[in-house]
Amino acid sequence: MAAPIASVVIPSLNGGSRFRTCLDAVAAQELPGGFEIIVIDSGSDDGSAELAGQYGRVIRIARAEFNHGLTRNRAIGSAAGRAVALLTQDAVPVGKEWLRPLVEAALEPGVAGAYSRQVPRPDCPPFIKARLTRWMAGRTEREVKRLLDEAELMALPVLERIRRLSFDNVSSCLRKEAWEKRPFLERRFGEDAAWAREVLLAGYALVYEPASVVEHSHANSLWYEFKRVYLDHRNWREVAGGALFNNPLEVLQASWNGVGERWQELGEQDVRGAALWYWRAYALPWSFSQNAAQFLGARSMKAARKFKWWERVDDFLARGV
Repeated sequence: MAAPIASVVIPSLNGGSRFRTCLDAVAAQELPGGFEIIVIDSGSDDGSAELAGQYGRVIRIARAEFNHGLTRNRAIGSAAGRAVALLTQDAVPVGKEWLRPLVEAALEPGVAGAYSRQVPRPDCPPFIKARLTRWMAGRTEREVKRLLDEAELMALPVLERIRRLSFDNVSSCLRKEAWEKRPFLERRFGEDAAWAREVLLAGYALVYEPASVVEHSHANSLWYEFKRVYLDHRNWREVAGGALFNNPLEVLQASWNGVGERWQELGEQDVRGAALWYWRAYALPWSFSQNAAQFLGARSMKAARKFKWWERVDDFLARGV
C-alpha cells in the first residue's frame, strides 16, 4: 500500500471533549494522496489516548518525558508522509480545507514549512480576541518569508525580527525532508520560533497560509496570561535578540497608552452594557501586566546570571504553561 502524502501529528494530554472535536475535524479533511493521524500522548488519564486510537496510531510516553521539541521529533520521525502537519489538541480545523492548502504550501519548492491562520473561539475574551486578530497568525494576507543571513536578521528592528521568525505549531506543516536536516531543538518552550530561525538561516522559506484555518483561543486568567507572555518574550529574546522595552518608564508609558487602545478594541467589538464597564476596568491591570511580562521575560536570562534566585522565579513562572 502506498504511503500517504501527509501525516498529522497531535501531542495530547487529557484533551477532554474538545479533543474529540479536533479529531473529528481532522478525520473529515479532504486531501489528494491521503493522510495518516498520529497522536503522541504523554500520560493522559481521561481516556484521550484510547479515544485517539479510534482515529489513528498512538505513541505513548511518560508525562515526565514531554518536551516541546523532542516529543514532536519522536512523532515526526515515525511519520510516513512527505509533509507532516502539527496540531495542538485544542485547535479545531475549520471546514474540510484545513489540511490541503497547508500541505501544498509546505511542499512548494524551497519551502521548509507553513502555518495556518487562527480565529478565536466564540467564548474568547475581547482583549485576547483583539491580540489574536492582529498577531502574525491572525492576518488574512498570505506571506512567504525568507532571510539572507544573520546580518540581515539583526539589522531589522526587534518587532520586525519577531514577525519574520514567527511560526506557530498550534497549526503548522513541515516538509519532512527539511525537518530531517533541521529537527526541532530540545526546548521547554518556543520550539517553533527556534526552528523557524534555523531553517530560514539555512536558506529555506516559510509560508503563512491563511487559506488553512483553525479555531483556537483561550479564556485564561490574568495570571496565566502574564506567565505566558513572560515565557514568550524570554523565548523571543533568545531567538530574535533585543527587547521591545528598554526601561521601566517605557513599560509604564506603553501600558497607559495601552488602556486607551483596549477601550478602542471594545468599541470595535461592540461590547456593551455591564460587560463594557467590566472590560474597561479590566483594561488597566491587563495592559500593565502584559507589558511588565514582556519587559521581565526579555530580561530573564540576564537576571538569572546576576541573581541566582531568579532561576527559581523563572521555573515558577514556567509551571503549568
